[in-house]
Amino acid sequence: MKAPHHVTEASFMTLLIFLYFSTDLGCSNLSLSPRQRELCSRKSILLPGVREGARLGVAECQRQFRHERWNCSTNQKVPVFGHELTSEPISREKVKEETR
Repeated sequence: MKAPHHVTEASFMTLLIFLYFSTDLGCSNLSLSPRQRELCSRKSILLPGVREGARLGVAECQRQFRHERWNCSTNQKVPVFGHELTSEPISREKVKEETR
């Protein structure tokens, strides 16, 4: 049985956020589906590129939406990506610090 798209998307966002904010988390410590965990383990050489892609994506999103009410921040009271990302709040200052 295939997981609903929103479940896969939430897990993928979890992967990006964890890779973006942490340099020493391995695949087994992330909230991934079994298939995603297997792919992560088999292709671990790609993780630094995924981390850099996430960093660049957030930086570009913030640049393009800098004058808008929503500027790509995830620091909200309402969960955006699911329970995994609400367990440890991500501050706007942390995002700015990491994208410099």
